[in-house]
Amino acid sequence: MGREVTHMQKRVLKWEEARHSLGIPLIDEQHRKIILGINTLHQAVAKALPHDAVRSLLANLIQLIDQHFSFEEALMQEYAFPETESHRLEHRAIVAHARHLLNALTPARPLRTKLAVADLTAWTERHVLASDRALGAFLIAQGAAARQRAVPGR
Repeated sequence: MGREVTHMQKRVLKWEEARHSLGIPLIDEQHRKIILGINTLHQAVAKALPHDAVRSLLANLIQLIDQHFSFEEALMQEYAFPETESHRLEHRAIVAHARHLLNALTPARPLRTKLAVADLTAWTERHVLASDRALGAFLIAQGAAARQRAVPGR
């Protein structure tokens, strides 16, 4: 188990345009920020920063993810995405799970922190490459990419 956790702890995400981009500029920008937040959390854990600092980074990341989900859900509603409800339920489950991870972190259990970070890393890859891929294709077909690029102030 120790080798597996060490491997998970070292795994960082690298934005690869061809692999991760959905073609919706604002969603892609938000995904990049989430990946940066996860990688920052990885670094904090790897450097054994104080528990409160790691906890704060995770809380900020959860807030960023929640804001991103709200943005996606507004687009799904606006463009009548047929899978809105299932996608929204996935969002709710992810945020609830992330909050559970946050509440479970304790200074006495550093392994739990490493597992939480690994879990968020895996979730991000799965969500962006699967669920959001379908959403991005739908939004592009509806003309959302051009509109999102042209909206000032976002």
